[in-house]
Amino acid sequence: EGDEVAANNMNSLFYERNKDRLVSIQTAKNPPTYLRHAGFQLRNHPYQESSLFRLDSTFYMNKEEFYHGEYYTFRAINYNSLYLMTENDMKIYLKQAGDSETHREKASFVLHEISPPNPDRPPPTDDYADHTYDPAQFTKVY
Repeated sequence: EGDEVAANNMNSLFYERNKDRLVSIQTAKNPPTYLRHAGFQLRNHPYQESSLFRLDSTFYMNKEEFYHGEYYTFRAINYNSLYLMTENDMKIYLKQAGDSETHREKASFVLHEISPPNPDRPPPTDDYADHTYDPAQFTKVY
């Protein structure tokens, strides 16, 4: 309840219109970790019992915001004017999407159903600051 109040206080009109689109992204690791923004970069972190962690790992997921079809955008709940966007270094950042086609492309994602993690595959690193994200690591968006 407290996190919802904090998010609502940040931009109540935007929150009211989009509260049914809130998601957190959990990895397939055991124990699971969550994707959160920290320092305006998407990072892979273990769950923490704090309001800041929950806000940093919660996003508004919108379908067809820029393109028709199975394209999704993700805005940070606590920076709702900023989108998750890919960059040339293959990392995902929290940035302002502009009016250009390039910005819309970088802020649009297609979700794919995946199979369980491959036990023969090396585990991802725990170096969160330099981690790039392989979609095969993620099990669900909720």
